[in-house]
Amino acid sequence: MKKEIRELKNGIVQITIADTERWYQKGDKFVPSVTWICNSYPKGVPFYKWLADKGWDEAEAIKSAAGDKGSKVHHAIEDLLKGKKIAMDAKYRNPSTEELEELSLVEYECLMAFTRWFDSVKPKVKANEIVVFNSKDNYAGTIDLICEIDKQLWLIDFKTGQNVWP
Repeated sequence: MKKEIRELKNGIVQITIADTERWYQKGDKFVPSVTWICNSYPKGVPFYKWLADKGWDEAEAIKSAAGDKGSKVHHAIEDLLKGKKIAMDAKYRNPSTEELEELSLVEYECLMAFTRWFDSVKPKVKANEIVVFNSKDNYAGTIDLICEIDKQLWLIDFKTGQNVWP
């Protein structure tokens, strides 16, 4: 079973098991990630119809490919926010294979869409990749980007999908 343990800021440790389960530790307290909790919620009839249409194996392959794409683009966006330039042949780790791979054309287009949004909106970056740990309610998670847009504070979650869901 694949397990990744990352020490983060402020004594927080992020533990990811087989890319499907994530926990955070602070001191002697372990709490599940918000994303992992949300994976337990019912997905609705359209999702289950899609799953029935595709079948389990194909649906898992689609989900895995989408997750790999999202991870690579997410890490490239992090690099952009750190001021790095990302060439078309930049390589990022594929979570499924653990190999460094060049960004695909689709992944690079996602990165360019982020860049166009960032250049047009001009958000003032306050922080990125911030772990929020709620020991009272027993969960934790990572905020991709906190920024100010038109004097309002925004929490941004990077996504590579085609749709926006409530």
